[in-house]
Amino acid sequence: MTITTSALLVSMILIICISFTQGSNYDPHYPSGDEGLFFEGWYTRIVDPTNHVAFAAVAGSYCPKSTSCNNMEGNAGYLAFVYQLDSNSKFDVIETYPNSTFIYVGPEGEPVTKNPAFATPPDFLWKTTTTANITNSTISLSFSDVGYSFFAEMSDVILWDPSNPGEGPEGIVDELPLQQHWFVYSLASEVLYSVTLPDGSSISGSGFAHQEKNWGSSFPSEWVWAEGISEDKTRQFALSGGKVPVVGPIGVHAWLLGFRSPSISWNFRPQDIPTIFTPEINACNGTFTMTASYFTQTIKLSMSAPLSTFTPLAIPSSAGFVPDGCVESYATTVLVQAYEGDDLVDEFTFTSAALEFGGNYMCSN
Repeated sequence: MTITTSALLVSMILIICISFTQGSNYDPHYPSGDEGLFFEGWYTRIVDPTNHVAFAAVAGSYCPKSTSCNNMEGNAGYLAFVYQLDSNSKFDVIETYPNSTFIYVGPEGEPVTKNPAFATPPDFLWKTTTTANITNSTISLSFSDVGYSFFAEMSDVILWDPSNPGEGPEGIVDELPLQQHWFVYSLASEVLYSVTLPDGSSISGSGFAHQEKNWGSSFPSEWVWAEGISEDKTRQFALSGGKVPVVGPIGVHAWLLGFRSPSISWNFRPQDIPTIFTPEINACNGTFTMTASYFTQTIKLSMSAPLSTFTPLAIPSSAGFVPDGCVESYATTVLVQAYEGDDLVDEFTFTSAALEFGGNYMCSN
């Protein structure tokens, strides 16, 4: 399906189905329908440019098909702690697949019985029985069997759209009953963290956090995801796209991109006709390029990461969370060039950015 056809399809769905409620989608969602299949997951990536380290927490819950989701209490899930102690190296990861995870909302810790209250800020808790407690502003992890513990506290979020706290990369499309959604809560929160290592030593510091989530009934069959924050926090970008599930086995190739700098704040979305995306994907070389244009605005991205820095991670599937569904690097260099017509209005090179190839976009070798 062509990019133009994809954009027209999305626009038609918007006209037919759209609801104009707005607010934060970072809170948990209620599973669509009375029975699965449903997943929800949060991803927070922390970079410390002073100590040249990075960390991430990935937490998700899964409700299998033909099974009651039980208000997202007691469902199987996934928890990963990513740690990169050298910004030029491959990161390491601790992955667990807890049999029971629990999601609660509000100050009283109530079960998930409805979709987010869009007029209020996010307030949730995702937890396991022994290892993890994750909220919209804190991460607390303890892996006693391998000697790692981690704590982080986020504040001063940079919303995707400060004028509308509920809007993310999808724009109003996030209100559609699609099979998968992506929401960026903060492009660069302030963060304080501490990590204890197996030898008893510890690292403490400050940095910036990218905070996002996914939810739905299926993951794309192929995708690229990337994000980066400048060392002085003045610039951020986030990108995701590939073959996005729409209805059943039907999918369209679509992309979402945002770039923020002191001079511009641009979004590129397929429903904003005539947005045109031109990607070039080569996971076997660790490279990805994208040109996105909307009328006179054009963004060009060129990303590369050494192949030796990619690490596999698990993803949600129809069978639950499965290992090795994508590969990701935290040692990515990204050149961003922004044009207004023929004029270069901004140019910046991100270092220590994240780049992920998933599904059929991974290198078969």
